[in-house]
Amino acid sequence: MAWGKWRDDKTFHRLEHHCADVAACLEALLDQPVIHRRLASFAGCEEFDAATIGRLCALGFLHDFGKLNTGFQHKVLNDSVFVGRRPQPAGHIAEAMAVLVEDPGVQAPPHYAHAVRCALKLDELAEWGDSVSALLLAALAHHGRPADPGYMMHRDAVRRSWMPYRGYNPAVAAAEFGARLRQWYPQAFKQRSPTLPSTPAFQHAFAGLVALADWIGSNETWFRFEHSKRDDYVDAARSHATRAVSEIGLAVERRRAMSAAPEFTRLFLHVSPNAVQRAVAAAPLDERLLILESETGSGKTEAALLRYAALFKAGLVDGLYFAVPTRSAAMQLHRRVNAATQRLFPSDDPYEAVLAVPGYLRAGDVEGHPGPRWEAFWDDRPDDRDLARRWAAESTRRFLAAQVAVGTVDQAMMAGLMVKHAHARAAALARSLLVIDEVHASDAYMRRVLGRVLEHHFSAGGYALLMSATLGSASRARWLSGSREAPPLDEAVTVPYPALWGRGNSTPVLHALAGGGYEKCVAMTSASDIEIPEAIAARAQAAVRSGARVLVIRNTVDAAIATAQALEAIGGEMVPMLQVGGAATLHHGRFAAEDRRALDREVEQAMGREARAAGLVVVGTQTLEQSLDIDADFLITDLCPLDVLLQRLGRLHRHRRDDRPAGFADPQCVVLTPSEGLSPDRSLLRFGLGPDRDGGGVYPDLRILEVTRRLIELEPLWRIPAMNRALVERATHPEALAALEDELGEAWAGIGRLVEGRAIGDSQTGQGHSLDWSVNFLDLRFPDAEERIRTRLGGDGAVVKFADEPVGPFGLRVSRIVLPPHLSVSLTGVDVSGVMAEPFEGGFRFSCGRRSFRYDRFGLTKI
Repeated sequence: MAWGKWRDDKTFHRLEHHCADVAACLEALLDQPVIHRRLASFAGCEEFDAATIGRLCALGFLHDFGKLNTGFQHKVLNDSVFVGRRPQPAGHIAEAMAVLVEDPGVQAPPHYAHAVRCALKLDELAEWGDSVSALLLAALAHHGRPADPGYMMHRDAVRRSWMPYRGYNPAVAAAEFGARLRQWYPQAFKQRSPTLPSTPAFQHAFAGLVALADWIGSNETWFRFEHSKRDDYVDAARSHATRAVSEIGLAVERRRAMSAAPEFTRLFLHVSPNAVQRAVAAAPLDERLLILESETGSGKTEAALLRYAALFKAGLVDGLYFAVPTRSAAMQLHRRVNAATQRLFPSDDPYEAVLAVPGYLRAGDVEGHPGPRWEAFWDDRPDDRDLARRWAAESTRRFLAAQVAVGTVDQAMMAGLMVKHAHARAAALARSLLVIDEVHASDAYMRRVLGRVLEHHFSAGGYALLMSATLGSASRARWLSGSREAPPLDEAVTVPYPALWGRGNSTPVLHALAGGGYEKCVAMTSASDIEIPEAIAARAQAAVRSGARVLVIRNTVDAAIATAQALEAIGGEMVPMLQVGGAATLHHGRFAAEDRRALDREVEQAMGREARAAGLVVVGTQTLEQSLDIDADFLITDLCPLDVLLQRLGRLHRHRRDDRPAGFADPQCVVLTPSEGLSPDRSLLRFGLGPDRDGGGVYPDLRILEVTRRLIELEPLWRIPAMNRALVERATHPEALAALEDELGEAWAGIGRLVEGRAIGDSQTGQGHSLDWSVNFLDLRFPDAEERIRTRLGGDGAVVKFADEPVGPFGLRVSRIVLPPHLSVSLTGVDVSGVMAEPFEGGFRFSCGRRSFRYDRFGLTKI
């Protein structure tokens, strides 16, 4: 007898039973039409025959055969049972490699591992095709990383772990284990069956499905421990697997048959769709990639949900992953997507959209809390069925297995990076429509990695929708065809806007469409006040006195705080600022999650669609330009790249209103610029302008910033969205930037080389970090420094968890704070737990490593 799962109370699950659980889960997954087709696409066929499915399940059954080794079987027993030289505790991946790969350099007797190989009759699997060895290695990678024989095999202890000891003989156990395999999956051993697919991409996809099956098959909710020998256990395993896959939400055929028709009125409770939404809803279902370019506020989110509803109803996708750039954007969007999801699926089989943001547990409107042993506790105390539906929400590695999830783009990127669980993420994502919002915000590294993700996704037959308000032609060419060649500038500016692009069999297809929102003419003015927070505050104060709702967006947190402090200094209570819990504050990314939710809520109440006109100023950073449904009467913003500026203008006069204050009936925007202009010789990094010495920075391309500044002076009235295309191309097109370099000289050309060099380096880094599915699994290795790859995603820094949950500036208890990357050097990606806070009136202080921080109504600042 060999055990496969063990609890502290010494209850165990037989190894052949656990392996049957996983094989049955793999079988249940392959029984889902979309998942089946995705895997079959790598084999060049539409579906697998019964023998092929049996063989794949048999390989899934073998995923844990390494646990048969003596060291693994004896590592949980009390030391008192051993006499003399007892076996060393062992794992099971390297030990399985010792059976699969002959290694003459190992001094320990090789015949023990060879005896196990013979007992399992592994050599008989050779007739399944040349890819069997690679597929076995793919099954062994179910813990998230490929096994590395070069690292594991040169240790005598690995061989010794297969030596018999005290009545336990691994070869005898292996013979029984192998007999169970042949008894329970006889179709796998039929003669003259087709050989298994041999493409490396098939191996990678199979590895992901086995890992997904192992996650499900290891859950005691569905697979209770069985220590007694049972000839018919596989029948129970199949029954449990069918139930598990259904309750989790990976089996969707019943929900598909009963789901609502993808009708706009039913999903969103609006009267009718606009032109953008109609165009996406009417797009051919055989176009696997769509790119939607439309202005902010034109209903792109609803268009994406219509696309998902149509694909889901047609049986072409099972799930949806909606990827956005930031945590705050994900949290805001999640509410809207969840509301539509509730109306799409039948009331007797509902589904809650998952918030796929690390550090949060949310399904639908319900919050969860992490518990011991990877458990989660939910505020509504769900029954077993509802709890099962939240399985994907309870672990970051399972986010992409949700039927509907909204999260950060890095979760999708990790399906294409050489990081742990990448294959399982990719396998789960393959069944979903992948929506990437604000795709113009992707830097060179992100573009390269997302390009690899999409390559895998499309090769599996998957679908994607990329959305942007301001995508330049050069970027669009890269997404549509992988080309770095943009059309000539005079041609690029004439392309219709808004537009829907589809990638047909080989060439991009343009679906022109009418405007999606209402037209607005924005009076653009520049003011050389970016370095003078008092002047900015005075300008906002004057507008507030007229009853205007003023939005001030600064490029950096420090500049935003300085502006908020200046407003208080010159106006006191005469300048109403955003308030939360009675405390005047501002909006940026360095607030705790509990406070960010309160901030978002107050901003939307103060400046949302239904808010009444009243004098108020909201100061913040880029967090105000995405996802929040806010409508300002007057906008003051730092100079920024033109595509970003258009994004910010989307928050100005966002909706038609007839209650604007006098003097603000028409939209006005003041763009803050440096008093001495822009120059390669002058550092303006503290305002997010220009490159650092490595070519990085908030907005590093000084050329685009200079062209943007000139366009503001040249075009004092911007018609939005009619001018969007021309404005973006004139500020970002390679010809426009080259013309600027020719005019201003070598120093500006040097900026171009620095920025381009950084982009090339980032792209090459992305290429090096990306998971290449053309590499045979026999040759696949993951780097040891995986944390550096995760850190390079550009996400958050260290997560500081407080021992005492101190009270924050708005009266809410704060459980954790995420430090920005530049303030968490040596701590990035690390959970710092049990930190003590020192409270003071209006906030608290704390130390982390050698750094001390203050947290109050202005957010997190370094002391």
